[in-house]
Amino acid sequence: MNKVQYFKILISTLTALYIFGFISHPELKSLDGGIIDTINLIFHEAGHWIFYIGGQTISILMGSGTEVLIPGICAIHLYLTNQKYSSFFILYWLTTALIDVAVYINDAAYMNLPLLGGDSVIHDWNYLLTKFNLLSFTHSISNLCFFFAYIAFTTAFIGTIYTAYKNTD
Repeated sequence: MNKVQYFKILISTLTALYIFGFISHPELKSLDGGIIDTINLIFHEAGHWIFYIGGQTISILMGSGTEVLIPGICAIHLYLTNQKYSSFFILYWLTTALIDVAVYINDAAYMNLPLLGGDSVIHDWNYLLTKFNLLSFTHSISNLCFFFAYIAFTTAFIGTIYTAYKNTD
């Protein structure tokens, strides 16, 4: 193996350890406030505005939708352009977005998270789950989102280590 391969494996492992902390303690994710959370928040808020034309429900849904779709689209694009290591590495970003959304969904019944705009703004997931009479399923829906985060995380780790080791891109 060459130095680049070792470096990719090191970066992947360190990133995995960092992200694993949030998977193990998702309540800390909402308190992180790091650069990735800022980027996720920008895409979340942009989703509301971009899909405003679809009406209130679509606009609210696409806040979280855009937050998850952007890293997903980036990963697919990188994979299709034969940038395998990078595509798998982007799945770490997707993992953070899914954890953010899962934490937000989990808060729907309690509405304790501080929201951008203060107390006068709509809690996206409280609105959506109430509208569709699913508020009693808050924890199940949140757990499903965490499940997808685990899948993204596992795929990111295995994919980055494998492509770095095999030097496939």
